[in-house]
Amino acid sequence: MQIQILLYDGFDELDAIGPYEVFDYAGDMSATIHVEYVTLTHTDRVTASHGTRVEPDRTLPDPNTESSPDLLLVPGGGWNARDDDASAWAEAQRGDIPSALVEYDESDCQLAAVCTGSMLLAEAGITDDRPVVTHDGAISDLADTDAEVVDARVVDDGDLVTAGGVTAGLDLSLHILETSINPGLATEVAEMIEYDRRQNVYHPWLVLAADASTSRLESLLSLISSLPRVSPQCCWSDWLQSCASPGRSTSVVVIMN
Repeated sequence: MQIQILLYDGFDELDAIGPYEVFDYAGDMSATIHVEYVTLTHTDRVTASHGTRVEPDRTLPDPNTESSPDLLLVPGGGWNARDDDASAWAEAQRGDIPSALVEYDESDCQLAAVCTGSMLLAEAGITDDRPVVTHDGAISDLADTDAEVVDARVVDDGDLVTAGGVTAGLDLSLHILETSINPGLATEVAEMIEYDRRQNVYHPWLVLAADASTSRLESLLSLISSLPRVSPQCCWSDWLQSCASPGRSTSVVVIMN
């Protein structure tokens, strides 16, 4: 699994370095994982919001090429301060990173964002009509977009995974290890970094069923509820009856905690 973390001047250190360390430890334990720091254009050094200077490994490759990542992670930083020079806010105003993210969204790459990195995805329109979370201080800005704002530490919508503020990036990266590699690896890394996971993950499972009947829906939800770590959150009776009319497409949403 090729993972790249997209840096820019003013990114928050922990948003990027926390996930990098998680993935790097995982790479030491599994030869299938490789993580790199990338930038949109060539630069010898990137300066983070608290002054840490990082030398990136390479520039972000074009999507769907041999060197492009399976997972591209976008950190936040400086959004709430509205720093016009070096921050996620500044990058949103410039527009170059959002434009690059649009191209990646149209590829086979999974996108992830930590903290106000979600706002760069929102600026690109990638979060429209999708469940997303960001730093608490930017929730109102996210709500002003067409995203579905979710109260969770991590939101997993398949090819788009987002996390709340700063330290939530650790939970996001461990969650990705758990779902994309194996749960045992995530547990090993969490123990290695001595981190107690906060597994508040919103993970909708949408099942579309044509001509659904009450009995079929009950059977489906019974099956889902037997799976590990899955708990259906439903209002039964009236809702099930309303879904059972012939010829009606039904959406069953299950929240995985």
